[in-house]
Amino acid sequence: MSMQIVTSRGGGGSGKAVVTAKEGSTPHRTFQLTGWGIFVLFAVIIPYALPNFRVTQFGQAIAFGLMILGINLVIGYSGLLSIGHIAFAGTGAYITMILVNDNGWDYWMTWPVVVAACFAFGAILGLPALKIKGLYLALVTLALAYTFPILLKIDEWGIATRTGGDNGRTITEVLRPPGWARSLFFLNGKNPQEQQAIYQFICFFFTALVVFILVRNLIKSRPGRAIVTIRDNQIGSAVSGVNLSLYKVVTFGISAAVTGIGGSLLAINLASVGPSSFDFRYAILTLMGLVLGGVATLHGNWIGGILLVFLQDLASRVEFTAIPFFKIERGSPLTQAVFGLVLVLVAFFAPGGIMSLAKRVKARFIKVIPNPPTEPPGQPVLADGTPSAEAELTPVAR
Repeated sequence: MSMQIVTSRGGGGSGKAVVTAKEGSTPHRTFQLTGWGIFVLFAVIIPYALPNFRVTQFGQAIAFGLMILGINLVIGYSGLLSIGHIAFAGTGAYITMILVNDNGWDYWMTWPVVVAACFAFGAILGLPALKIKGLYLALVTLALAYTFPILLKIDEWGIATRTGGDNGRTITEVLRPPGWARSLFFLNGKNPQEQQAIYQFICFFFTALVVFILVRNLIKSRPGRAIVTIRDNQIGSAVSGVNLSLYKVVTFGISAAVTGIGGSLLAINLASVGPSSFDFRYAILTLMGLVLGGVATLHGNWIGGILLVFLQDLASRVEFTAIPFFKIERGSPLTQAVFGLVLVLVAFFAPGGIMSLAKRVKARFIKVIPNPPTEPPGQPVLADGTPSAEAELTPVAR
């Protein structure tokens, strides 16, 4: 494979990258491996070096990151404006709680049910997207986010008994590491609280990693590119042979399933489920996390989850009493203005979210040149690698 390294003149001050490398070349692979190495290093340090409550907060950030990832599939990649995904998160959380408390299931046993139920729920909600879009679709999903906590409190059909009504229910099972996990993850000698916090973070981390890889592969695949074309140009997408109805419904279903897994992890993290954890306020907060991290970016979901958790913690600790007639006491409603202030600053300095800022910084150091596929002998190919002979076929024949 050909490789090329070019050192630009003038450094970053001239607006050019320090290093230019072809995609797939050794410098490009080295840069990618370095980034992943730093990520793995932080993932190993977090559970073993931080206090228990911080490790638990990072686990909560992973749960919110999955919820934001599900929302991003619909808003960022398919271009459908949905505000009601918090209902899918609540559905996943309540399914996990009911199956664990009332049926004695383990946590991991509930996830296939959560995925199936939330996928079906999301596909049904995706049906209105076939006829309406934009603000009208947002209004329909907004109604879902508003009514979901109300539905949990209905006394008919035993709903309030199962959900716990206004007070919610505590999850009886505690996620403790088995003997093999204590030995594998070096948990022997630590107190039960530390073992539980570290083991929970590890379980959350690997669950999120698997979901992330599956979603990433979906976005990079041909169906994923079809989803993106729906966002960019629906008419052109339909002309190219994309089944708009099928892709919209399935995308809603997949996004709901991912969000439901995030809600299930959040229920495990909080050890309780209640309507206040999945109300309209959290619907807005998850959207803010999406905007802060970066819409239509995969890594921005985790940044949004981390900001969502730790900004709330920071806001609860803000205190300002220097000016007598303008005091902000700890825990007062004015502390929530921290979210609005950060959102305004990000929108001003990084309109595409934190990931857009990170990409601009990255562009100062390395520029990756696309490396088109090599043409087979006597058979030219298109830019996406499709042989020209195959490209002439209709999508049905292909």
